[in-house]
Amino acid sequence: LSITEAYAGSDVAAIRTTAKKDASGENYVVAGTKKWITAGQYSDWFVTAVRTGGKNAAGVSMILVPKSDQVICSKIKTKYSSAAGTVFIAYEDAVVPTKCLFGKEGKGFQIIMSNFNHERWMICVVNLARARKCTEETFKWAMQRKIFGTKLVEQAVIREKLAQMFSSLETVTALQYEVTYSMCQKGSQSPLLGGRIALLKYTVTRVCHLIA
Repeated sequence: LSITEAYAGSDVAAIRTTAKKDASGENYVVAGTKKWITAGQYSDWFVTAVRTGGKNAAGVSMILVPKSDQVICSKIKTKYSSAAGTVFIAYEDAVVPTKCLFGKEGKGFQIIMSNFNHERWMICVVNLARARKCTEETFKWAMQRKIFGTKLVEQAVIREKLAQMFSSLETVTALQYEVTYSMCQKGSQSPLLGGRIALLKYTVTRVCHLIA
């Protein structure tokens, strides 16, 4: 999945990679760069977000680009596992048949956003599980550790902190259950879920910050 650029991460509508038809009208010529593309090192095909029209979201399309001499992948060193095969991709006038376009021109933004639904939900679930584990371990430590002759949990400031952790965690978990139920009912790619999942992602981020 080749979407992110150095100048366009979360702001997908700002991508600069272009796909212009050649003189024959049967091929696109793809030019631009992508960054932080997971598994790019091992990929033979790239589902690529390109600009086929004007500015903003209306000009974004999705196209399937085969690996070739004009699609150059350079490995990027990251803090997480090198097994992820994260790369920087340079499309140097790569020629791609028009039949590789997904749907119609200008409809790529909707495809990208619907794909983000499940991806963001998964990130939220994983991080909430980690936050819950941190909370459990913190509570167990507060019950065991003694300071000034009493357990940490007996200190008012510690109890206040734990209360904040418990309440925020349970609140965002309820939101996660509600979003998950809606995904099961409407389908993970439903356009009606984008806003709720974005809200879940924001809330999970703030809760993880509080708990950490």
